[in-house]
Amino acid sequence: MKIGLCGTMSVGKTTLVNRLKELGQFKDFEFATERSKYLNDLGIPLNTDSTLKGQTVFLAERVAELMKENIITDRTIIDVIAFTNLAR
Repeated sequence: MKIGLCGTMSVGKTTLVNRLKELGQFKDFEFATERSKYLNDLGIPLNTDSTLKGQTVFLAERVAELMKENIITDRTIIDVIAFTNLAR
């Protein structure tokens, strides 16, 4: 099962994913959070400061997550699509 949260910045997606980690029914899941911070620390601008190159890297991250069996993530491909429109 794959669970992905999408939404605007600072609405609590990561907070919710981190709370789900505490629930026993998700013990077999991998949790993916904070990739935005990781990529931003690498100098790849994201969100409203994004470039098309940055969103391409972010898309590759999201696609890699789809290969995993059980994952809960605080970002989805929908987020990439939304911010790619801003990067044009």
